[in-house]
Parts: sequence; structure tokens; C-alpha cells
Amino acid sequence: MTNDPIVLTPKSELSVLKEIILSGGIIAYPTETFYGLGVDPFNKDAVKKLTALKGRPPDKPISILIKDADDLLRVVANVPAAAKKLIKNFWPGPLTIILKARETLPGEVTAGTNTIGVRVSSSPIAACIMDVITTPLTATSANPEGAPPARSARECIDYFGTELSAVIDGGESTALRPSTLVDASEDKISILREGDISSNDVNKIIKEDQNENHS
Repeated sequence: MTNDPIVLTPKSELSVLKEIILSGGIIAYPTETFYGLGVDPFNKDAVKKLTALKGRPPDKPISILIKDADDLLRVVANVPAAAKKLIKNFWPGPLTIILKARETLPGEVTAGTNTIGVRVSSSPIAACIMDVITTPLTATSANPEGAPPARSARECIDYFGTELSAVIDGGESTALRPSTLVDASEDKISILREGDISSNDVNKIIKEDQNENHS
């Protein structure tokens, strides 16, 4: 017999989440965009389980949520100056930045790219979760591959049911777009996906950085 996932609210005692993550469990949680699926990115078995659950191709990297910018060097090898500018202007917020990954991150997360997408969520609930678990967390959207991202705890349960250890119910998401995705792993920053933050806003900061470097 399988157990239904624990359903928590922002007012619940969230300390149980740390034990779930450390033991290799999967949680579904709200962000400022859509709901995400969280496991410990350093736990290879948990990442494999997450990938299988979503039906995600193994050649697609999985993005990561961190508590704040101070946690970046736990998952990335370095932070270029231009990326620091984007971080200063858009974190916490719906901007995922691809950087060179630390060698300690499993290939199951980076999909052999040696890079990793990282974000600090502006969701107060996500921030509370990060405070509790004290480790980076995967931030892949809560949906089977090809399906729309879950906007509510109910949709997460409908998608994955007993495969989830816990679901944090933060109400229904009103977001229209996912996070904006930029690649800052090379010298030139490129926008791979326009999301909740416009390309114009990102390009403005990139141009400011370029002007400063050439002045």
C-alpha cells in the first residue's frame, strides 16, 4: 500500500521537509511562477527518480533553487561580472541564470553540459522552504514532460499522486509565464527563453555592464 503525499500549508510546521529531502523524497512546492518539483540535487538516486517521474529526457539539465546569492558557490564554479549584475537587479525573482557547474554536482543534474541553471525565488513560501531544508533544491516544473506546468497543489497531486512525499499548498498560481532563462556560462550572455522578466529589461542590464567595461 502506498501513502498519499503529506499536504502542508505555509502555516504548517515545515521542518518535516528537511527529513524528506535528505532521505531522497520528492516535494512539490509553489514559486512565483508555477509549482516546482524538489529533490536534493546532490543525491543522484533522488535526481534519477525525479527524471523518471517526469519522463524527462536524460539529456535535459535540471535547474536549481538556492536560498540566496551567497549560496551560489555551492553549485557553480564561478560567477562572471555580468551575471553578478543580473543577480543584483533581478534576484530574488523569476530569472534563471545558467553558469558553469561545480564538479561536485552530479551529471544527472547537469546532463553532461557542465553547466547549471540557478535561481532565487521571490516566493515567500519558497523562501521559507529554503530556510528549512538548508540545501539547494531542484526547481524543475511540476508536470510530466510535455504537459502544462501545475498551477496548484491539486494539479501536482493529480499529476504525480503517491510518488510525491509532500506537497506545499500555496494556492493557485496566477503566473502567465515561466522564469526567464539566460546563459551566462560563456563570455557573452544570451537569452534562451523570455519569461516573466522581459528581454528588454535583461538586455538593458547587459548593455549597462558592457558600457561600464568599455568606459
